[in-house]
Amino acid sequence: MSLLLIIYLKIRLNVMNFKFRLFNTAVMSFLLTLIMTLWITWINLGFVDNFFFLWMKAWALAFPAAFVCVLFLSQPVMKFSKKVFKIKD
Repeated sequence: MSLLLIIYLKIRLNVMNFKFRLFNTAVMSFLLTLIMTLWITWINLGFVDNFFFLWMKAWALAFPAAFVCVLFLSQPVMKFSKKVFKIKD
């Protein structure tokens, strides 16, 4: 294979890995914040008249923070977990 093709494939693989990471992070943080804000809103307020609005407000505040945290912390946590369980790549 030519050098240009190898470089192209490596760049393409990195882009696909990044897209996968973004999608995985979005799905994980979406589901986690949806469930956790539902639970905490219910514990704090019970099922009040405007429960859905309050839950969605809490979720809208939690989701961006969770997304950024998961995006930056997932790799270090994965490396740490592999080190703890002595898993080699």
